[in-house]
Amino acid sequence: HMPPETRGSYPLVQDGSFVFCEARSAVDPASILPTAATSSSVADDDDGGAACCGIDVLTSVVFASFNVCTLGDSGRRSKFLAGRPALIRSQVHDLGVSLLGVQEARSPTGARDVGGFIVLASGADRGTLGCELWADTEKPYASVDGKDLFFRMSDFVAIHADPRVLVVRVTARCLQCTVVVAHAPHSGVDAAVRDAWWSDLAHRLAGQSDVV
Repeated sequence: HMPPETRGSYPLVQDGSFVFCEARSAVDPASILPTAATSSSVADDDDGGAACCGIDVLTSVVFASFNVCTLGDSGRRSKFLAGRPALIRSQVHDLGVSLLGVQEARSPTGARDVGGFIVLASGADRGTLGCELWADTEKPYASVDGKDLFFRMSDFVAIHADPRVLVVRVTARCLQCTVVVAHAPHSGVDAAVRDAWWSDLAHRLAGQSDVV
């Protein structure tokens, strides 16, 4: 029988175990695909292909989230394991994940292309926290008239970044959405602070219909 301010920090408990409900986005898939109105003015893309409208387009984008504990150097709170980033990249690629949200990366701020993934990092806070968005550049996210499309660095723009929240605008040729990677304050943090964090996040994302 925990007090409310503590109980709210944890998922539900059933038969002595934590129960994590499956999370599904409420975003209408149609809202993250460019419409004819937004693409009809463009006859060709950078690769010389036809624009999306008026031809066959197949899109398959798999989102996932992963608290990795650390991808940074060795620290007091979590031991860095050499090769962990490469192992995770391999696992994520094998699972067919297109866009991966990473929490507790504990990595520096920046954008880079590594091991077949575009990585955008929000930066850590004195060696803790840190969010990242990974985009697989070797798995096509869409096919236009039989031609595969792959993510490029220019498809992503970070519009907000702090150790707990990374907001990235995706404007790929056949995919437009706002991806949020977040790590909410939980146990050990005052309830008022937690409430304020969620309120701030809701305010930051208000009015955006295509948030994942």
